Amino acid sequence: MDKNTYKNLFRGVAWSTSMRWVLRAIGFLNVIILARLLTPEAFGIVVMATLVIGFTTNFTQMGIQQLIIREQNVDDDLINTGWTMLVLQALLIALLLVVSSPLMADYFDEERLPLVIFVLAVALVIESFSNIGITLARKDLEFSIDFKANVYRRLSAFFITLALVIWLRDYWALVLGRLFSAPVAVFFTYRLHPYRPRFCLSHFRLFLNYSYSIIPLRMAKFLNEKIGAIIVGGVSSAASLGIYNIAHDLASMFTREIAEPLGRGLMPGYAKMVDQPRKLAMTYIRVLAVGSAVVLPVGVGLCLVAEYMVPLLLGEQWLEAVVYVQYLSIFATLLSLQRMMSTQILIVTGHEARAAILAWIRLALLFAACLVAVSIQGPLGVAMVSPAVGFVLLPITVAFLVKSIDCSLAEVLWALWRPVLSVLVMAFALYEINAALELSMLPMLLLLVSAGGLAYGLSMALTWFLSGRPEGIEYLLERALRERLASR
Repeated sequence: MDKNTYKNLFRGVAWSTSMRWVLRAIGFLNVIILARLLTPEAFGIVVMATLVIGFTTNFTQMGIQQLIIREQNVDDDLINTGWTMLVLQALLIALLLVVSSPLMADYFDEERLPLVIFVLAVALVIESFSNIGITLARKDLEFSIDFKANVYRRLSAFFITLALVIWLRDYWALVLGRLFSAPVAVFFTYRLHPYRPRFCLSHFRLFLNYSYSIIPLRMAKFLNEKIGAIIVGGVSSAASLGIYNIAHDLASMFTREIAEPLGRGLMPGYAKMVDQPRKLAMTYIRVLAVGSAVVLPVGVGLCLVAEYMVPLLLGEQWLEAVVYVQYLSIFATLLSLQRMMSTQILIVTGHEARAAILAWIRLALLFAACLVAVSIQGPLGVAMVSPAVGFVLLPITVAFLVKSIDCSLAEVLWALWRPVLSVLVMAFALYEINAALELSMLPMLLLLVSAGGLAYGLSMALTWFLSGRPEGIEYLLERALRERLASR
């Protein structure tokens, strides 16, 4: 791959990853503070509302930003039509939410739900007026603007919500925090980008046609992410749902914040190589090698240290979440790998239908497994069965990938074998340390994290040298170091 391609691609990834990790750091701090101030029941009520909103949103969302990024020839009418349809889409979603809220209250057996949904629907409509110029900045690879817009949005929500939690000490603080922070987020989008959208519907058919292929994919992606919480919420209490959701968020927090920025940052770069399928495939294989080298140790490592991390971060009232985190972190790792193989790369190459089919296969298997598990083991059964589904789906995902882009099975395995072997070495080292030592929580957590990182790093370095120093994460680090030394 030429130097400029590397530079453009990984500059986008760097900004996107930085943004996601800054946002996640803010969100992580937010969860830790709020978990100590609010009860699992308070979280559960808001999770119920966000599940309803997420379901409705993904059922009606047309992938407007993705189409604008993908289109090669974009004019003001197309951009303005996209912005107008975002607003109309939000109004439709709000109407559907208000109409369906009594039914959702019956499903979750929670009479407080309709008013919460109404307030969050108002916030959704306000947010839809955000400046579409932020999407244009991503298209033009100006990721610093996207970074600032998202960080400002999250910071404003964090401080407003925290102030309300300290004052109210109940679930309404979370709801009103979303409402009051929405206009602040909209303001920053117009402050950061000069584009000024106006109402226009001249290209609405183009967006409608695109939505026919993207809505099934978005719907399946959402349900894959939330089906466990939907099932738990329907058979258990708000407190149980709160525990499951916090565990799920913690378990997937780190791996998701690696996999999703890769897709977000690389999609514009991938789009510029669509007419060079072999170059695109080789670029993607190298990205998969880098992504898996980070996702695997983070996800598996979280499983191995969960019994020490969860009580330290969230407090004693969340001890029940430990076993959930252990199972769900493995599932989140497998899901992140599969997303790197199936979502952005298939969309950008025009295989939205295949991506949707794969997502619906995943959903069908997960839904059936969770229904059986919850009837036997209760809410914990949903977490326990998820990794098994992830392992079953991994080879299916690889088969779809190889069929859709110009790469072979051997090339995909080349990207994965060293991280898989090294993470097994890491897991063995942590198991032995855990069995041999008995320390208090914080020293044990620090020891396991340090030892795990060392074991994984040494194994990756050794296999890199033995395999001829291929273009993986070590190659990028070595190249960056050489360029830094040469510039001095």
